[in-house]
Amino acid sequence: MKKLLLIDGDGLAFHSLRESLEDSLTALDEKIVNMFEKTEATHYVMFLSKGRYFRHSVYPDYKKRRENYKDRKTWIRTLKAVLEEKYDAQWMEEVEADDLVAYFYNKSFLYLQDPDFLGLAEECANLKMLEEAEQVELIICTPDKDLLQSIPGKHFNYSYKLEDRDNPNSVIAGWWIETSVDEAAEFSKMQLVAGDSSDNVPGIEGRGIKYWEKFCLAKVGNPSYDDILEEYITKYGVSQGIYNFQFNYRVLRLLDSDQDFIREIGKLPENITTSKVLKPKEEEPINVENAEF
Repeated sequence: MKKLLLIDGDGLAFHSLRESLEDSLTALDEKIVNMFEKTEATHYVMFLSKGRYFRHSVYPDYKKRRENYKDRKTWIRTLKAVLEEKYDAQWMEEVEADDLVAYFYNKSFLYLQDPDFLGLAEECANLKMLEEAEQVELIICTPDKDLLQSIPGKHFNYSYKLEDRDNPNSVIAGWWIETSVDEAAEFSKMQLVAGDSSDNVPGIEGRGIKYWEKFCLAKVGNPSYDDILEEYITKYGVSQGIYNFQFNYRVLRLLDSDQDFIREIGKLPENITTSKVLKPKEEEPINVENAEF
């Protein structure tokens, strides 16, 4: 079984921040090695975000609250440069790492189901998927809830956490998360109503998680997008309600298809390199080199 990791490099950089650059670089390498070992990966592709994103053009205040934590990002650019140089992390202008992970996960998943589906065999050439498609397992690696909870599948959260706060030796170094199709659909709809405070996306004013839970009960647990649009219209009126609905939808939605990229970016991510093969060696760092994959 070949295991292809689609890695969110932004989370790696952020979660590796320490008080010094040296400690941050050490934490970065340790997290990556741990991730490779825990997932038993054979191949990977890593993605980064750089600069401003298309979402800032739609919504200038996107992620504005994070500006209050600039002091925690002292080494972010350096760590990303290391990921790009040492681990061949890939990026695309105006696009976030989340979008690239979602896009290539969706493309690769469709390819693995049917290599000839809509000509995806050619479209997935950048990743050079194996001919033995049924032997490839796709694993998203990220701590980001938007990826973990909006995409169905078995994913790996490479964060570290203490199982017992009073015991410094009880560190859990990464864990698996499984998200069902229904859970993924509900999460995406929930964000449209309740918004996303971490990204400073408003949702419907005055409608939080508790309101969403009541809303689900009223709709027997399965609100449709029409139901949610009706909520927007009830709150803001027809014209403003439709506008606010599409505004939040564009900002919250991960770009996981050709249509999404063409609509928001005007082009597809065509320059992503091939995946990398891992060749672990005893008592040596993991060696990363080009793979015929």
